[in-house]
Amino acid sequence: MGEDQGWTYAKAGVDIDKVSILQRHAFRVIEDLFKKLGVPVHGLRGRFTTFVEANGLRIAMHVDGVGTKVLVAQLVNSYWQVGQDVVAMNVNDLIAGGADPFAIVDYLAMEKPDEEVFKGVMEGLSRACEEAKVILMGGETAIMPDIIKGAVPGKGFDLVATGLGLVKWDTETGSPGDVLVGFESNGIHSNGLSLARKVLLSKYSVHDPFPYDPERTIGEELLRPTRIYVNLCRELWRRGIVKNFAHITGGAFRKIKRVLREDSGVLIDVPEPPAIFKLIKEEGHIAWEEMYKTFNMGVGMVAVTISDYVEEIISVAKKFGINAFLLGKVVSEEGVRIRIPRVGEVRIQ
Repeated sequence: MGEDQGWTYAKAGVDIDKVSILQRHAFRVIEDLFKKLGVPVHGLRGRFTTFVEANGLRIAMHVDGVGTKVLVAQLVNSYWQVGQDVVAMNVNDLIAGGADPFAIVDYLAMEKPDEEVFKGVMEGLSRACEEAKVILMGGETAIMPDIIKGAVPGKGFDLVATGLGLVKWDTETGSPGDVLVGFESNGIHSNGLSLARKVLLSKYSVHDPFPYDPERTIGEELLRPTRIYVNLCRELWRRGIVKNFAHITGGAFRKIKRVLREDSGVLIDVPEPPAIFKLIKEEGHIAWEEMYKTFNMGVGMVAVTISDYVEEIISVAKKFGINAFLLGKVVSEEGVRIRIPRVGEVRIQ
């Protein structure tokens, strides 16, 4: 099977281009509403999260879930990982937008009351909140057997959280001449699981050995929890050596465009991707362009900065146990150009 016959995210049921149309409609609704109410929402463009000003505070909120990774958790029967994920997805986005996250509330919708699922999710939530130094203020548990179904009878659930932060740092949109520093991911994180599951679980069980590391299983690789970048990003903001951040989640490397000047693009030299992505590409016969539009490919967060600060950023990241590297640069040509070792250059829009 050639790459043109291979899997895509759209074939797996997630059409990012159609989702983008919905998002643009949402932006229009938001802008129209704040004009009517006289309460402007800042950061709709050029910033990773939006915020409002109230009583002298700049308040940012974000909501996110863990998607179909909950199905992998059910198959493996391990749940703390997605508890960490739902916190990480929120606090990483908040800190990327210059907001210092300080509180989380969660929403857990379950097929039926299941103590094992509940305690596992709460363990991950607690562990992640402690690491990110955010408060778990409470949440909501809903039992909805007529709506929630899962991969394992009785174990179905969905998990979402909302994060709150105070904007402490001003961002600056990237422009030609700026450079990009990448921060290593912990694996697949919480995006692209619909495609990864369709490709891998049509051939493997979650309990099968992972071909690139037989000491681990396929399920363990897919469940690796999303890395929390908050403490590193806080330190980089405090030092004043970054202009902006892009959290590489849904839409993958297209996320970088969100924090650039509209007439700019990027040219990046990507590192060797982790083995989980190699396996997904091989088994799904997936084109490189599709891989870099769907998955983080080993880069979980990107900083926009100037060349003078690259070595300092890499050094600071090392102190936080995170591998960092010069990823690329901002250029005057629009779009995202990606140079892949031993493959060549691909372009994603």
